[in-house]
Amino acid sequence: MSEDKEKMTWKDGTAVWISRKVTRIKPDEKLKIEKISAEDPKLIPPNFTDPMGGPMRLIQGEGIGIDLNKRREPMPFWHRNNDYDEFIFCFKGSALWETELGDVELRPGEMIFIPRGVAHKDTPRPGEQYIAIEIKSSSKLNKAIK
Repeated sequence: MSEDKEKMTWKDGTAVWISRKVTRIKPDEKLKIEKISAEDPKLIPPNFTDPMGGPMRLIQGEGIGIDLNKRREPMPFWHRNNDYDEFIFCFKGSALWETELGDVELRPGEMIFIPRGVAHKDTPRPGEQYIAIEIKSSSKLNKAIK
């Protein structure tokens, strides 16, 4: 019987490597893998049909929220998130993100970080379907890439 390598990590950066045979465990209602498609037509965030609407919360955890943004029209207001830093990943289409710190054109595969308390709004490019994943963290985020 061959053994697999397994790396266990903790949030402080500690990592431990072990060798063991990894076996499948039986999933239950609390412990299961779920697959979500950002392009699922059943996932319709409020901002898809209403310019005044916000994104759709997909996952909520302690200190973190992950939202789906499918905006078709420009945001007609500024948003200031006083509870979360926001990390936005452009999945499809493109949008202009206006912020108090300057404007950023966001294209597929690109990401932006908006610190908590900074006003911002997004404007999808006309004729494109814009889809973004927004990760919101109440823990102070630190830049990993220097």
